[in-house]
Amino acid sequence: MIAKPFSYSAPETPKEAASLLASCPGEALVLGGGTMLVPAMTRGETIPDLVVDLRQMALKRIYEENASIVLEASVTYDDVLASPLIAEQVPLLVQMASGVTGGRSITGQGTLVGSACFANPASDVPVCLAALGAHMRLVGADGTRQVPMAEFFLGGFQTSRKRDELGVALIFPCPRGQVFTSYRKVKPSGSSWPIVTVACVVEQTSEDDPSISLAIGGLDSTPLQVSTMGKLSSQDQEDLISTLVSKVKNPWEDALADFEYRLRVAPAIALRVMREALGAQNG
Repeated sequence: MIAKPFSYSAPETPKEAASLLASCPGEALVLGGGTMLVPAMTRGETIPDLVVDLRQMALKRIYEENASIVLEASVTYDDVLASPLIAEQVPLLVQMASGVTGGRSITGQGTLVGSACFANPASDVPVCLAALGAHMRLVGADGTRQVPMAEFFLGGFQTSRKRDELGVALIFPCPRGQVFTSYRKVKPSGSSWPIVTVACVVEQTSEDDPSISLAIGGLDSTPLQVSTMGKLSSQDQEDLISTLVSKVKNPWEDALADFEYRLRVAPAIALRVMREALGAQNG
C-alpha cells in the first residue's frame, strides 16, 4: 500500500506535463510504464507530492525522421520486439528486449525511455543507447532539446534531465550500411538485475573499413563507450577493451557485486560480444 497521499495528473501534451512539473512546489515524478516507480512508492522508497502520468499522450510511435529512428516515450519492450523498423534499422534493441526478464508485466509495460531516465548503471537499456550513439529528446518549460547519452547519464540513477523536463523520445541515427550487433549480460540469477552489460555495433559501409562501437555497463556509474574504424586483429580487440576499461572514473558496485568482481568478468564478456558482432559481419 502507498502510505502517503499524492496529487495525480494525466496531461494530454508534453508541454502541459512540463508546466505541471515546473509548478509543483514539492517532488514531482513522471510515470511512464510504472515498473520502477510504483513498486518504489509502495515500498516507501519514493514519496512524491505529484505524479505526472504520460499515458494519455499516446507517445507510442516508432518512425523514421531526418535520417533517424524516433522511439517515443511510451514504447515498451514488446513494442520494440514487434517493430519491423527496429528489427531492420536498430537490431541491437531487439536483442536487448528479447532478454528482459519479468514476463509480460515488465515487457508489456516497461519503456525504454523510462529505463534510460531511471539510469541504473547495470541495467539493459543505458549500455545499448551508448553503443548506438542515441540521443534523448527532452521537453521542458523552456522548449525541446536533444541530449547525447554521454551528456545525459551523469551517474548512478542521475541524469541531466531538469526538474521541469520529461523524456519524450529516444533518437537513433539510421545506419549508413549493413549493421551487425551483439548484446550480453552477466546476472547472478535469471530474475535479478544484471551485474555487467555489454553491447557492440558493427556498421559495414565498405569492404575495408567497418566502424565498431563497443559499450560496457556496470563498471562505472555511467556506460563506458569507445568507437574505432577498420579491421582489428585479436590483439587489437584486446587492446581496445583494455583502453575502454581504463576509462573507469567512478567504479560502480551494489548489493549484487563489488567493483573488483565486475572488473574481472567485464573484459571477457566484452571480447566475446565484440567477436560475435565482428563474426556476424565477416560471416
